Amino acid sequence: MADGRNNYRMDPYHRMDISVTWKGIESKNLNRVGTSASFNVYNRYNPYIIYFDNKVDNGVVTIEAKQISLFPILPSITYNFKF
Repeated sequence: MADGRNNYRMDPYHRMDISVTWKGIESKNLNRVGTSASFNVYNRYNPYIIYFDNKVDNGVVTIEAKQISLFPILPSITYNFKF
């Protein structure tokens, strides 16, 4: 962090998402599709919310930026069928 007004810089936000889709055997009456995905494969705690906390110590006020992160990695599986 840099000192001075408006000199705060957030940590870099980076994530990688991957997904795989497969199709089942199609017939006249039934079509099947499945998907497996994973979001934020790097398992990074990217900032969701950044807020500022004021601390007072012997009359001196210091402001500290804090972050809240959600879901470092989020896997999902879907299965769709049409009939």
